[in-house]
Amino acid sequence: MKFNVNRPPMGGDNANQRLDRLTSWLYSLSEALNVTLSNLGEDNFSDDARERIFCNKEEKNDNP
Repeated sequence: MKFNVNRPPMGGDNANQRLDRLTSWLYSLSEALNVTLSNLGEDNFSDDARERIFCNKEEKNDNP
């Protein structure tokens, strides 16, 4: 899954409008990140990364 982060909005007539636009942009960004991160699985990683992430996790779960 490809994830692209757009630049934050820069326009607005006054500080309140700019703040509202930036708040909206941050909310949208956090929602998109949450969806993307919750859909990551082992198949989204290279072999090396998969081994480091998931094998270490299993080792920690095996050792109480």
